[in-house]
Amino acid sequence: SATPGIPQMSRSGMNPERVATDEREARGRAMRELRALASAIETAMATLIEEKLIMVRRNEQWLEVEIRTDILFPSGVADIAPSAQVVLDELAAIFSRFNNSIRVEGYTDDRPINTVVFPSNWELSAARAASVVRRFAEHGVAPDRLGIIGWGEQRPAASNDSAEGRNQNRRVLIVVLGSDRHERTISDLANHVANPSDAISGEDTASTGSSSGTENTGEMEVSDDAPAAATEETAQAADNPVVQQESGT
Repeated sequence: SATPGIPQMSRSGMNPERVATDEREARGRAMRELRALASAIETAMATLIEEKLIMVRRNEQWLEVEIRTDILFPSGVADIAPSAQVVLDELAAIFSRFNNSIRVEGYTDDRPINTVVFPSNWELSAARAASVVRRFAEHGVAPDRLGIIGWGEQRPAASNDSAEGRNQNRRVLIVVLGSDRHERTISDLANHVANPSDAISGEDTASTGSSSGTENTGEMEVSDDAPAAATEETAQAADNPVVQQESGT
């Protein structure tokens, strides 16, 4: 039986109360780091955020920086535009001051592409994500913190039926994890809908998709529900046995 005043131990030899306290403290540290990181990015990217070319969203598990490919890549290629290099270099300088893992995700619209270099949208989106990661690694971000995913035209943020919708779908997401235990999931990404007006409105809103309970100071807070981790392999194999293709992205 339990002895009054003596902390009880679990079967693993750990004090449950101590474990719970450590976890709360770890979550608090992760949230503070993400908040500081978001603040630094919002300050450095203020003009592009105002122009809705960059959106910053945050919850207690990760920080997401969305960049429209208009400012990153010429149409149909994965070489970073010279004008965008300074933007990525500024982000790299910020990221290099932190230790969080970073995943870069490339997306396209649904217009087909079929070239020797890019047989489909998956190759194009993955190559664009890799270009961003390589730039970060070349400018001070530790390579072992970096990873990529190429989603192709999967997980659209808007309808591809209009030019504006296709423009919203051509994007790169930089996902900074609060800790290695927190991963965004396929189900989260499937439901995610980018909403630039929510992301920078500076007001409390209820956002679309899987997002809820937003706190906007140049960022959007997302629901804390996060099931099992998505990996690059499951991400690229999950949905689409037939690869569709894109052009003009």
